[in-house]
Amino acid sequence: MFNFKDKIASLKHTKENIPNLNIYIFLGFNLTLVSILGFFWFNSSVKNIV
Repeated sequence: MFNFKDKIASLKHTKENIPNLNIYIFLGFNLTLVSILGFFWFNSSVKNIV
């Protein structure tokens, strides 16, 4: 059976995990965006040189 302390501990644990998940999503989005923009920038600069 669930005790009251266990319920509070589980709620506290989920509240700590949600901001970490948001940070990982934000960093993943930024890294993807920078990679895509860098790829296009690199391709356009190679075409200008050659």
